[in-house]
Amino acid sequence: MRCSSLSRPYSGSAYALLAVLLIMPGAPVAAAVSTGENPMPRTADAALWPVFSDRETATIVQVIADGRDACGRLPAEYRIDCLRATLKTAARQVPSNRPDYDKARSILNNATRQLDRIVEQSLDTAAPATKLGRETVRAVRKDAARSAMSAARLVVAEAETLLVRSAENSQRRMVHYAQIAEAVGSTKVLLRS
Repeated sequence: MRCSSLSRPYSGSAYALLAVLLIMPGAPVAAAVSTGENPMPRTADAALWPVFSDRETATIVQVIADGRDACGRLPAEYRIDCLRATLKTAARQVPSNRPDYDKARSILNNATRQLDRIVEQSLDTAAPATKLGRETVRAVRKDAARSAMSAARLVVAEAETLLVRSAENSQRRMVHYAQIAEAVGSTKVLLRS
């Protein structure tokens, strides 16, 4: 029987790809399929595949919701830094090996830095620090609380907007980023003066 008489469901390039995968199963190999969602080539290493995860998104959202609730139990002058600690923890929950969440991590980290600057500018050095998980939470001065809260609300609003806008060109990203944006936006209740 000749090889050409066998039914072959794959083209020559697919056979070459299959041969490489069989010979070197751990080697990264660009896949022949592109989803159009992310221009990065997929690799044989599944941990690097750019795919959103309901579980990952739910974890990030839950960290923010839990932090919002914990911060709400603190005196108002501690809430900005508590929110900073919460967003920092949420950013750490974003998987570093998932490029689909890179923008969300970047936005959360940027908001964290901005909130830290607000607290530093209005820090109450006489007030004792408190703990939120592993994070130390500092108070702002009572005389500066109103302007600090106002500035913090702008940071939260900007992060919420950036998360929504970052998802505009992808329906899959929109579903996940909208949930994170909603969680971030829900923290504005902490910043009422």
